[in-house]
Amino acid sequence: ANFLCESERLVIEIENPAHENEVEYDIKRTNTFNDAGYRVIRFTNGDVFDDMETVLDQLLHFIRQE
Repeated sequence: ANFLCESERLVIEIENPAHENEVEYDIKRTNTFNDAGYRVIRFTNGDVFDDMETVLDQLLHFIRQE
């Protein structure tokens, strides 16, 4: 995981272009985190570098969804 927010039981993954073809790996990884009681949200490097405001808005919305 790139980031972990223990209080929200949230894993934040930042995907780089090398991960584009690793869908099955990401699904297994997400299931592992989910089984441990964590939710997972993913963003691309481009999202983070080009539009951080939207990333933060999406992250806040995701946290409030419980």
